[in-house]
Amino acid sequence: MTGTLFEGTEDYDDIYGTAGDDTIRGFGCDDWLAGAAGNDLIEGGDGWDWIEGGTGNDTLSGGNDGDYLLGGAGNDAILGDAGHDNIEGELGDDTITGGTGSDQINFYADISDMTFNTWGHDVVTDFNPNEDTLNISIWDGDETKLTITDTFEGALVSYDGLSSILLSGVQAIDVALNATFQENPVYLIGTSADETLLGTSSDDYLAGEGGADSLVAGAGWDTLKGGAGNDIINAGSEDDYLEGGEGNDTLTGGANADSFNFSVTFDGTTTSTWGHDVITDFTPGEDGITIYVEGETPSSLLTVTDTVDGALISLGSGNSILVSGVSSADLSFYASFESDYMTDGTSDSDHILGHDAGDTIDGGLGDDWIDGRYGNDYIDGGDGQDTLLGGDENDTLLGGAGHDVLFDQGGDDILSGGDGDDTLYIETGDDTITGGAGFDSFWFGIDSGPNNPSSWGNDIITDYNPTEDTLTFAIEDGNPAALTITDTEFGALISYDGTSSVLVSGVAAADITMDTYF
Repeated sequence: MTGTLFEGTEDYDDIYGTAGDDTIRGFGCDDWLAGAAGNDLIEGGDGWDWIEGGTGNDTLSGGNDGDYLLGGAGNDAILGDAGHDNIEGELGDDTITGGTGSDQINFYADISDMTFNTWGHDVVTDFNPNEDTLNISIWDGDETKLTITDTFEGALVSYDGLSSILLSGVQAIDVALNATFQENPVYLIGTSADETLLGTSSDDYLAGEGGADSLVAGAGWDTLKGGAGNDIINAGSEDDYLEGGEGNDTLTGGANADSFNFSVTFDGTTTSTWGHDVITDFTPGEDGITIYVEGETPSSLLTVTDTVDGALISLGSGNSILVSGVSSADLSFYASFESDYMTDGTSDSDHILGHDAGDTIDGGLGDDWIDGRYGNDYIDGGDGQDTLLGGDENDTLLGGAGHDVLFDQGGDDILSGGDGDDTLYIETGDDTITGGAGFDSFWFGIDSGPNNPSSWGNDIITDYNPTEDTLTFAIEDGNPAALTITDTEFGALISYDGTSSVLVSGVAAADITMDTYF
């Protein structure tokens, strides 16, 4: 399956793959890289990266620092490389190589009556008993069924014939198993009354429903949902999911990386809002805020302002989140919109997702990742190293200051990189393209194959600078002789096979240098 090449930068990157066989490279800084479906190749490069393969048979490489690598479903090849890595193969039969450094290699299974998930039959190629740690966690399991034996190839750790781990070249006597057998998590759903729900040391699900409830988690990775009413939610010591629901709620995440979630729905007759909530202990760079907005609303501007108590995120007059003790300059959040919205980001790194209709999105300061998805979108990345994706319709993408990456993704779009060294990827549709100041790269692609033919359309580059900018044409299954360049009264015209063209305004053909890939 054909995939997409995603190239990161020397700064923080947040890259999501497609359903195809993608190649994703993070390069420098601490990146978040996810492959989605398909057989993906993902390379973290420098920095402390979080890498997820998703479904499919993926190849993951962490790079030079301590990384967290999750294989996902499928038979994956995972290489930690240098640094102290955390590696989890997840579902499927995986091959794991920790690389240099003391690594944590993790395996999980849930074999309760309601769930059956195990890690498969995995191979660890370079387990070092003196440096690396093998962690096994089994829910509703019988510890007598976990065994370790010597084989010709190495020590074999097995659980009940369902899952196994081959530690190549290692003797069983040298392996220390860090195995835990968890108690059954609790699943508690309240009523319309005012209640207190208490969790356990396992991974619990607590839902208050109606009433002014108090939800208190124990240890474990917990999910806590307040429901209607003014709720008090206290998470525990692991990575927890918190959702206040309707009403004015107070949320405390506790230790580790917690996810605070808010949603609002407007369907023309019924309005469901999250109310006026307070997060008491948000830690920038560790915790996350996610906002989902669905439907039409006349008060559709999402804003962030500073108050004496902290950063205030507001949507109209009925929804707000006070992030106590945090300034807007340090705040970032993820927002997803299911309709036509205006959005202001923060001065930190935002992750904003539009949807069905035309969105107006301003990323503000910071290194933002913005996907307009469907509809005719207007997206302004603002300052910072931004990644902007237009979607299939007729979009306007403005990179602003900083080294930005713009993907038009179809439709008749207007793309402007702004100041900085920008990269603009041009797909189908007739586009107007301006690189702006800096050393800009313009990429055009065609698939001439029989299965999924596509071309970039008839485009115009308004400000190509032969001494600074670059032009690249990637034509799969193409004919090199069909790519031509001629002079016109308006500038150099680059054409391919009569189906696609780029007018490089005000520049002679002799002054243009092209990189081509067939």
